[in-house]
Amino acid sequence: MKNKVNQFKKNVIIIMITIALKIAVKKVVVVLRFTTKTKTPDFIVNAQHVHDMLLNNPEFPDVQPLLAQLQTDINTLMGDESKAKTKVVGASATVTQQKGIIYNQVELIKATVQKDVNLPANINNAVVMVNSTGMFVKGHTPPVIAPLTVKHGTISGSVILIAKSVGHHAAYEWAESKDGINWVDCTTRVTLETHNPLSGFTPGTTWYFHMKPVLPAKAKTGPKGEGSWSNPVSIVVI
Repeated sequence: MKNKVNQFKKNVIIIMITIALKIAVKKVVVVLRFTTKTKTPDFIVNAQHVHDMLLNNPEFPDVQPLLAQLQTDINTLMGDESKAKTKVVGASATVTQQKGIIYNQVELIKATVQKDVNLPANINNAVVMVNSTGMFVKGHTPPVIAPLTVKHGTISGSVILIAKSVGHHAAYEWAESKDGINWVDCTTRVTLETHNPLSGFTPGTTWYFHMKPVLPAKAKTGPKGEGSWSNPVSIVVI
């Protein structure tokens, strides 16, 4: 009888340890901000944000080879959406198809991100890592996509500026400041891309950046002309 009691106690302990281990190794689930049913303009903003946040992100080297094709497909979708707005025959179906292609690509990228953040060495920093990708962790509030994000580049003295996409055929004007008051053009003043990598800054110094979107004045649909400067964003260069 005593042996049976001892065995029962051992079984209870084993069950409790098993449950504790399952809780301890609970996996982080990564979530996208969008689906194929998301309205196309919002779909483009979110897909572009994922691309830009992951571009040169040192935490996720495995996804870097996938980003060039993702950008190409996002550009294609923006062109297809412009055609759909002007009622080009067949354009709406093309938009739907292209959204599916992009979504599948981002799902593949998301799987890689989820694998990486659940590694034992990363799990304690998983939420921060996921937020740096333009995605978010299930059960957490997704960070707002700011008009301008500034992150460190891959080499010392470099930064990457990221604008929230405002649509097809847009350009982005960039300026920098040492004090947030007196502004000069960035080395690359205008880009057609939503991201602008810059280098040559002294590590340890604080720099301020802001951005202004510019859309074709003769655009057939949507906003036109120059937008307003974003609020300044500062970063301490490393």
